[in-house]
Amino acid sequence: MLDEKIRILEVLVNNYNDGRSKGFYCLAVNLLDLDALKDIMVQIDRDIDPKDISLKEKAGMIKSLFEAHACKEGIELKLRK
Repeated sequence: MLDEKIRILEVLVNNYNDGRSKGFYCLAVNLLDLDALKDIMVQIDRDIDPKDISLKEKAGMIKSLFEAHACKEGIELKLRK
């Protein structure tokens, strides 16, 4: 299970990191269950075309997907310092 989460995190950081998203992705992958992460990755592959939008817009769309899934599970994806 952890290996699968690491693979998902690597895909997110390597392909969709706009310079400000790595911490968010780490938090989200850590807190959400594997089934939710797999659903999100399927939605990313299906809905986000790399040629149509900027990296910043892609990261925003992905953050929205994570936040929607987290809200369903009662999880708040916010770093508290």
